[in-house]
Amino acid sequence: MSAPVSLSAATAVMLIDGAWVTLTPGTLDAVIDPAFTDPQTGQMITPGDVWFQFADTSVPPVIYACPMRSIAAVQLAAPVT
Repeated sequence: MSAPVSLSAATAVMLIDGAWVTLTPGTLDAVIDPAFTDPQTGQMITPGDVWFQFADTSVPPVIYACPMRSIAAVQLAAPVT
């Protein structure tokens, strides 16, 4: 049996459009009960889905948030033994 690997070990995510986003190490996090302010309307949005938040490796990093269904794949680093 393989040992579990934490989401914090993710090195990249593939979005459903097929684009890979290389991640800043340790930035992939699940947001179970998301709530955020729409920058256009100022209204609070509370979607019912689990969302993920992560940062890419650009300088300065771009922070993304997307519903779980928008992520097609997660690339994980090999566990250190």
